[in-house]
Amino acid sequence: MAGIGTFLLRVGVMITLFFLFYWARVLGAADVKLISVLGGFVGMAEGLKIVFLAACIAAIWGGIQLVRRGLLISGISVFFSYISEAARRRRVLPYPVEESHVLPFAVYLFVSFLVWNLVH
Repeated sequence: MAGIGTFLLRVGVMITLFFLFYWARVLGAADVKLISVLGGFVGMAEGLKIVFLAACIAAIWGGIQLVRRGLLISGISVFFSYISEAARRRRVLPYPVEESHVLPFAVYLFVSFLVWNLVH
């Protein structure tokens, strides 16, 4: 069983890893903190698996929503424009997103944690 020092080390590493996503406005600060605490409790490797599963679930759901709203092509266009502009400037830029298109990532983290918990 890990002690408080191990927990805090895991949280610190997870915050460091996911700060870039916050900086690029891909994740909110609360998402980064939730991911970090999750990684602190279950371990970094398992925490990363949970985050990856949450990202997959969110991507599938987001894709369904884009298709349903007729925004798939424009969404892909915005993504590739963002990638090319970030590569041209050689730095991470804030991702252009409309507030109505934001997915609450904590929900997907919760669902993926439940799935992870059922498997373990």
